[in-house]
Order: sequence, then C-alpha cells, then structure tokens
Amino acid sequence: MALVLVVVALLLTPGGTAPRTLWWVALCAGAAGALPVMASVVGARSDGAVDNASGVAAVLTAAALVGHHVPCGVLLPGAEELGLAGARAWAAGHDTGTALNCDGVDDEGTLVIMYNQRAPHHVVAAIGAAAPARMRPRVRRMPLGLLTDSTALAEAGWQAVTVSHGSLGTLGRVHTSRDSLAALRGTAIDAVAGILARAAEALAT
Repeated sequence: MALVLVVVALLLTPGGTAPRTLWWVALCAGAAGALPVMASVVGARSDGAVDNASGVAAVLTAAALVGHHVPCGVLLPGAEELGLAGARAWAAGHDTGTALNCDGVDDEGTLVIMYNQRAPHHVVAAIGAAAPARMRPRVRRMPLGLLTDSTALAEAGWQAVTVSHGSLGTLGRVHTSRDSLAALRGTAIDAVAGILARAAEALAT
C-alpha cells in the first residue's frame, strides 16, 4: 500500500495539484483496489462452480483438442487466494513462455481478455482470431485489485493473459454460496475451450 501511495504522489505532483489532494486520491484508489483482495479469503462457503471449476474444465477440454504436435502443457496451481503463491512458486522455477489463463466461464455474458502491464498483442490477436463472430472478445487491463494466476506469470516475464466469460452477475456470485451448479449449466465451456485450443495452436507456429 505504501508503494502505491508514493508512486501515485510522485507521478502526479509535478502537475501542480496540491499534495494533500493527491494523498487523498491515492488513499481512495488504494483502498478501492484492496477491497477485492481483502474479500478473497480461504474458506468453504462457495462450491466454486464458475470460479474456477468451469475454467479448469475449459482448459482440460482445450488440452484434449490441441494437436499432438503442439508443445503445450497444463498448469493447475493452487493458493490463488494466498497472493497467487502457487503460480509464483511455479514460475520461479521455469523459463518464460506464453500462458492462456482461464478464470471463470459462465453460461451467459461476454468473452473478456485481461492483461497486466502491457498487453501481449500477439496473444490477444490469436485469441481474437480464434473466437467466432458471436463471441468477439473485449480486451481490457486487469481491474485494480483483481488477482489471477496470469498476474503472477506476467510479473515473472511471461506473455500471459486471463480469458473469462461472464457478466456483472457472474462477479456477484463468485466467492459466495450462490456459485454452485444450481446457477451454472456449463453451456459456454466447449466454445471457450475451442477458442483456447485454436489460439494455442496459432501461438505455437
């Protein structure tokens, strides 16, 4: 939190804004970004249907669709709620590459590609080309405070994005008791898996 406040103040102070105002802006921005992290606690109140059994199903289905000639692996790290500990530990012991993280595939909604830092344009382009016209993806920077395994990989030098499919209603269910199979049929999993598989094949050429 201190680093965020200091960086924001240093970047904005030369513009002539009063330092006290800058600190309040930085404090509010930091608090807003910290809320999702503070809400991400380890527990058993959620079945985890959308977050993230659906993502695991999409990745495993995609792996089965990818041609045998494609050098592709599957990573299922744990401890995402503990500062992305699993992905960070794995990345520390491996060379960098390209990663397509899948985090949440709801039945309804929009296909979204999220990136950290700078967008890996060739990865985004491959996913966009693999998506059918009815599922054209929306590309955006990772929202403030949201942590996914692609964040840890990107920080380690990987060309990594997170792919998800859902809506605001999806976000309202995750990490709650409503994230169960009662609210998920899995109707978009095969489509997202196909997109991931085609993108992986394109990126491997």
